[in-house]
Amino acid sequence: MIYSMTGFGKSQKEAQELQIRVEVKTLNSKFTDLFCRLPKSISAREIEIRNFLTQQLERGKIELNVLIQKNHEGAEVSILPQGQIALYYAELKRVAAELGVSNLDEGALYLQALNVPTSISQETKEENEEEVEALWQVIFAAIQEAVAECKEFRAREGRADDRFGPLRIDQGLRVAPRWHIWAWTRYSG
Repeated sequence: MIYSMTGFGKSQKEAQELQIRVEVKTLNSKFTDLFCRLPKSISAREIEIRNFLTQQLERGKIELNVLIQKNHEGAEVSILPQGQIALYYAELKRVAAELGVSNLDEGALYLQALNVPTSISQETKEENEEEVEALWQVIFAAIQEAVAECKEFRAREGRADDRFGPLRIDQGLRVAPRWHIWAWTRYSG
């Protein structure tokens, strides 16, 4: 079967409150030319991804896009760590009562709780290795699905390009499809 070099495949998965989208695009090229657009969280796996793409798609200009976004369906998302701010506020109020502060301005106390250096910092979630590996397995499965869809696209395109029939044997030599022979004899002089 003849395979086209032009192909497209996509896949979408959800895991750990994340939405994972993968797209694979291929174009004709003599050699393998890979371009991977990956999030930093999986950039350490780039070589593994490149090897898989090279093995599955063999040659051509190959572009892979992996997008990972937090899944916020119907949930209102706050950028402030409300629980942490409430703890700082309560602690400041307790310390003020212990010290006997009589004129306590609660608005100023709240602003002070917001100004505690760690209260509005970007929280980095310490993920254990098992969660990271489970997420990688979901991402790699999405990549595999997108590549399989791209290969199927290439096969469909190849069948469409095979409309001129199989190669013809002429004087013991394997030559181009019939329409190439017709064009060569017509325009070669």
